[in-house]
Amino acid sequence: MKRKLCFLMMTVLFLGFTACKNDDHKLPIEKEIAGAYKGTLDIVMYMGGSTVGTEIAKDAPQKVYLYKVDDETVKMELKNLSVINLDLGTISIDQATVIENGDSYSFAGSQELDLTNEGIGKCIVKVEGNVKNEQIALDIDVEVPAPLNQTVKVTFTGKRLTGSESSAAEITSFVFEAGKGGNDAVLIQPQINGSSITFMVADTTSTETLNTLIPTITVSEKATLTPASGVAQNFSQKVTYTVMAEDGTQQVYTVSVAQTMSFYDFESWINNSKSNYDDPAGWCTSNAALSLLKTMNYCPADAVAVGKIEGKSGQGARIMTNDTKGAWAFITAVPKVTAATLFLGEFEVNLSNTLKSTHFGVPYYDQPETVKGYYKYKAGETYYKTEINGKDVKGIEVPGMADSCVITAVLFEVNDYDSEWLDGVTLYDPATTNIVAMGVFMDGAEKSEFTPFEVKLKYSDDKVYDSSKKYKFSIICSSSKNGAEFAGAPGSELIIDDVEIVNK
Repeated sequence: MKRKLCFLMMTVLFLGFTACKNDDHKLPIEKEIAGAYKGTLDIVMYMGGSTVGTEIAKDAPQKVYLYKVDDETVKMELKNLSVINLDLGTISIDQATVIENGDSYSFAGSQELDLTNEGIGKCIVKVEGNVKNEQIALDIDVEVPAPLNQTVKVTFTGKRLTGSESSAAEITSFVFEAGKGGNDAVLIQPQINGSSITFMVADTTSTETLNTLIPTITVSEKATLTPASGVAQNFSQKVTYTVMAEDGTQQVYTVSVAQTMSFYDFESWINNSKSNYDDPAGWCTSNAALSLLKTMNYCPADAVAVGKIEGKSGQGARIMTNDTKGAWAFITAVPKVTAATLFLGEFEVNLSNTLKSTHFGVPYYDQPETVKGYYKYKAGETYYKTEINGKDVKGIEVPGMADSCVITAVLFEVNDYDSEWLDGVTLYDPATTNIVAMGVFMDGAEKSEFTPFEVKLKYSDDKVYDSSKKYKFSIICSSSKNGAEFAGAPGSELIIDDVEIVNK
């Protein structure tokens, strides 16, 4: 669903209005229309004329500004629009002619945008806005031609501010009160450090318990909080809270749990709202990337990145390499080969450099020595590499080349748990200097039965483990060892189960 957000960015940044002026009537622009409007934004995408849309954003807090140009014209700005990790910047409309309709005021316009050079074509943009009793409703429709055949509908509703509203937007207190839900599992209460909030639980705390923690949160006077205080959240992964001040000023906080896990049996899986796939508890996957490629028709609808499968005991995790055709898609290359990744960390889609989408590492409070577990492996039949020359993307067959799986374990030092990680670029970059220990296991031989694997971490000669320092640790599993180079054999399959971290 998120596949063409980039064209929305290119569209709205150049959006303009056209309308006819009324030379016989002066409107009370400054008194009744101009000002800041605080409200929420929704974005829905419709494919191929379908009447059923895909929701991209819902009730996202936003502010819209209307400025007086003259007695019949306004300028509109929607500032700092960001959706699904894409910074869409400021939508600025320099002139919109206002029409009086009884006790309301409307503005409308349309234009053709030629985005052929961006691989989209000529789009028709239609805009309608209405202000009544200090309330605004704004609709933007973008019609995208074949072969995409999309309609993107952007709506904003809000209330005009008086100018005397408070701008305070802070979380002043965040605690897990004893006796509520699973709160008794919290060992160290949340610590607020800027926009980051962290707390600690025992490494034996189950995912189910983390799903029952109920925070009590206090915010600045007259500010609102989303999601609300007193409501259980899924703290097995990071939770984002947005505080909106009375005047629409926003502050986003990220809450994470510090938990040292030592054994993963893959029996518990949790739905990831970013991909709408189930991910194994405690792990992150590249499912969001494959979901995006599916909506762009670069791989079959039944393609799997990481999914459940019968394991050595109970359930295991299956990691697949997929054929994604190889093409240029607006602002990024879609490779011929996309190898799935299962890892400890987070996944945030980065369209400008997809290798930076993987944020490897979770806070770790011990000294890992070995990672062991069980695996099966089968390499795909035909090995390809991806060649990118400008916007020309090709898949090149490599005769005689066989695929291999890879399991990497890495411990690295950080100054801040929330803002520092390794990714698909820095993990293997010789210039990366904060890696303390690393171990790699690779195998290309077929394993039709579960076979033990072991990854021994080798510590750097010039770095000594110091328990007083901050560390992050990751296990990274891929079905193609050269996946970071967009090379491998589609159909390669790695299955793992019962992964254990042995500490010194």
